Amino acid sequence: MMRAELFTAGTRLAFDWLGMQTARLGVGSLYLSAPDCAIAQAWLWRLPQTIKEVFVDETATGLLLPDQWRITVQPLPPSHSPFLSIYPFTLDATNTPFQGEHVLGCLHNRLSYRGLLHSRESGRNLRWLRQKAQREGYNLETAIGIYPPAFVWRWALTMLAARISPRLEDYWRQRAFEHLASRQPFALQFSSILAFHARRVV
Repeated sequence: MMRAELFTAGTRLAFDWLGMQTARLGVGSLYLSAPDCAIAQAWLWRLPQTIKEVFVDETATGLLLPDQWRITVQPLPPSHSPFLSIYPFTLDATNTPFQGEHVLGCLHNRLSYRGLLHSRESGRNLRWLRQKAQREGYNLETAIGIYPPAFVWRWALTMLAARISPRLEDYWRQRAFEHLASRQPFALQFSSILAFHARRVV
């Protein structure tokens, strides 16, 4: 994942959605597995106030949190099984095993326009995610697609309109962002980013 992508609307929405789902579960601690420290840091800003303890792996060492945050960040003990685990873009390149009763994460979808633009990058898709969850004893409770086809073609019109008229550009920009995320089956298959919640069933 390129560092600049941390500041795009899609990435922010994915992280916000993970934070919202974390708050809904009402837990006091969680395990965070991120591909690098920058992504871990970006997601930690979405922590709800109920979280008092965050367990991290070695990729998240060196995290800097504001002094006023009363949160303990420490390595995950070998024997500890977290209730909630967070995987922000961790699964893009690694098949990290799920841990805990609940799993929240997001990943880039190989079957999207981004997969065509960045064909050399490794990637996953919704089918892979469902199979992984099933193999490891989880049920995919919820999934949303960010940057679905409905957004992409409207955004293409936005870029075209920018050359013609500012008023047209504003119109299509608004229409595009109204379709930034979707839960429709077709949209999920081809959205650029997939965000998900899985729950252990066995």
